[in-house]
Amino acid sequence: MSNQTDKRVLVAGGAGFLGSHLCERLLSEGATVICVDNFYTGTRENIAHLMGNPRFLLVEHDITVPLFHKVDEIYNLACPASPIHYQSDPIFTTKTSVIGTMNLLGMAKNCNAKIMQASTSEVYGDPLVHPQPESYWGHVNPNGIRSCYDEGKRCAESLCFDYRRRHAMDVKVVRIFNTYGPRMRLDDGRVVSNFINQALNDEPITIYGDGSQTRSFCYVDDLIEGFVRMMATPPEVCGPINLGNPVEFTIRELAEHVLAITESNSSLIEQPLPADDPQRRRPDISVAQEILGWEPQIPLATGLGPTMQYFDKRPSGSTAGSQSSESIQNRARVRAGGGGSKTSKVLVTGGAGYVGSHACKMLAAAGHVPVTIDNLVHGHRKSVRWGPFIEGDLADRHLLMRTLQEHEIDTVMHFAAYAYVGESMEDPGRYFRNNVSNTINLLDAMVETGVSRLVFSSTCATYGMPEHLPIGEDHPQHPINPYGESKLSIERAIHWYGVAHGIRSCSLRYFNAAGADPDGEIGENHDPETHLIPLVIQTAFGLRPEVRIFGTDYETADGSAVRDYIHVADLAAAHRQALEYLVAGGASRCLNLGTGAGHSVKEIIAAVERITGRSVNAVAAARRAGDPAVLVAAPGAAAEVLDWAPQYSDLDTIISTAAEWLRRQIVDHSASDAHSAVA
Repeated sequence: MSNQTDKRVLVAGGAGFLGSHLCERLLSEGATVICVDNFYTGTRENIAHLMGNPRFLLVEHDITVPLFHKVDEIYNLACPASPIHYQSDPIFTTKTSVIGTMNLLGMAKNCNAKIMQASTSEVYGDPLVHPQPESYWGHVNPNGIRSCYDEGKRCAESLCFDYRRRHAMDVKVVRIFNTYGPRMRLDDGRVVSNFINQALNDEPITIYGDGSQTRSFCYVDDLIEGFVRMMATPPEVCGPINLGNPVEFTIRELAEHVLAITESNSSLIEQPLPADDPQRRRPDISVAQEILGWEPQIPLATGLGPTMQYFDKRPSGSTAGSQSSESIQNRARVRAGGGGSKTSKVLVTGGAGYVGSHACKMLAAAGHVPVTIDNLVHGHRKSVRWGPFIEGDLADRHLLMRTLQEHEIDTVMHFAAYAYVGESMEDPGRYFRNNVSNTINLLDAMVETGVSRLVFSSTCATYGMPEHLPIGEDHPQHPINPYGESKLSIERAIHWYGVAHGIRSCSLRYFNAAGADPDGEIGENHDPETHLIPLVIQTAFGLRPEVRIFGTDYETADGSAVRDYIHVADLAAAHRQALEYLVAGGASRCLNLGTGAGHSVKEIIAAVERITGRSVNAVAAARRAGDPAVLVAAPGAAAEVLDWAPQYSDLDTIISTAAEWLRRQIVDHSASDAHSAVA
């Protein structure tokens, strides 16, 4: 047994047939496992027995959308793997293999993690060499009905080796041959599941062709052992390495084994061979034997027993090719970009700012069309990368109306606001003019152009000093500064515009936004910067001489103030889900966005030091007037109404993404200075 203790391991496709067994194995060896799955073919049933394990985290996510988790190892098993599934949406299959793999390679590069790519024997196509060694380049139809999978996996391998050569990454590739065992899908159309299903139901067993074509069958436990051994190899071992059972059977011999073990009365019938179906498939595993010390231990006759028992426990009447309603809904949701709603054209006010730009990226990834309007007082033109950009001010109602009409906007996402608490105390009029008056202009323009859906970026500052913890939406709202008061005034104006004009809205009161785009494209870039996490990271990188801890005598565990930090990507996702909630006809709501857990200032500093490997000069200072000891959200309503849950808001991911973003800015700035000097 390998030692996985203290490792954080991400398994993409972790709710699938192979992925669920891998998650189980890694947990048994002490690893913390992050299971990422979009449930396109994976099922919650496969991982239900793991959900109570405190070291198991489920993240529902499609890897064609960038993601980031600070991990030590990544296994990429995410891709529909049976013909009936990968041919049902071939474009999505190719995107998963290519774009999904690229996203995971980027994540591995950013967090210096090992990554193992689960490739396939299908890269050999209908082989002219038998058995197939890793040196064989294959015989593949590049534009046949199977090519979405075959060529997608070949391209993924190419990406893996290019990333390894370009970035000196620890990348590993295994090529999987036919595998079987418990948790195979009943409807996957593969020969083992087909035969067992038909035999258990005393239906005729369908053999394609005359049954003389051959396959080799590896039991799932043997394959998982190969995965773990491959991941444990040193960096110079990259593969590709074949993993499969070298014992070859004809399809007719497999059918006879199944009939014997199930004691079925099924007959055998022959059907024409599917297009591009290979005649022979058997791995040469000499490389795996030499490098990994691996070969399968479980013969076919032994492995078919537990596989048959698993299928026998499935609901009666299940047959190969059937699809549950949950599966169909999941596939529709994935193809729609996550929410299953129609494409919306969204005016994003303040879309060049911190949270607004992340929301634009999330909207575009989900198939919506963001249109940014921003006056660039605090926003950045280079952050507008998704959709059209209009430079302008919300005080210009004619510009607003023209933009709403010309771009056929159906929903507004409103981020534009001044947001410095200290500045609001010094110049409250500026905040009420910009935040409140300009929002009235926006609401009037919406009414005049018939736009009736609004997602509003509000704040926990509307609550003021907490009367109880955690803070729920029913907590009294008594803001203690003009910034919070301006946001509360907007919430109230939106309510009354809804009563009078039918505008439906979601006002999202979020707690402490933090982190940066997991893909590193955009991040936090305030001037001046007042948020704690970037200030601490800047101090660690030597850009500031010190960071001050305002108050070390609070009644908290370490004496410093505690706040609820929420990753900006999770905030962006909540805004998208709020949009889709309104599109689906949802009623107006005000919802908190937070994690329900807090971290102290001293915890933040310690985490930054640990993750960056740099010391932080922290100086104790007096409390600031009006600062509460603890601010933590009660986020249950957002989870219930929007089906929203934070995916990136563990402290390590927040700080890792923020630090990587700042590091890139430093590198880019240095390169720009060097270029200017040369010029």
